[in-house]
Amino acid sequence: MEKGLANATQAILTGCSAGGLATFVHCDDFSARFSHKVSVKCLVDAGFILDVKDISGQRSFRSLYGGVVHLQNVRQVLPKDCLTNKEPTECFFPAELIKSIHTPMFIVNSGYDPAQI
Repeated sequence: MEKGLANATQAILTGCSAGGLATFVHCDDFSARFSHKVSVKCLVDAGFILDVKDISGQRSFRSLYGGVVHLQNVRQVLPKDCLTNKEPTECFFPAELIKSIHTPMFIVNSGYDPAQI
């Protein structure tokens, strides 16, 4: 906030791909750093990673992001209401994260995301 954000009247947190996933995780925390008078929004571009089975019948993204959740200790910032019923890795996917986000959010995601095909 010392770099000038304390004087902001509007703020936006945005990220693309993995940065978009981080935007889901940190959107409300970012918003909480500002006065209620500041208009805060979040924008996710290509970060809506799906927790679905791939062509081999495996949940490859769940396996991949399970390592991320563990290595980066992401559990600490995941929604507590989700963690009471599900494993941390499941709570890391946007379909679960979005249920707990209160800050206005815009999501842009191609129907043909090459990373998920």
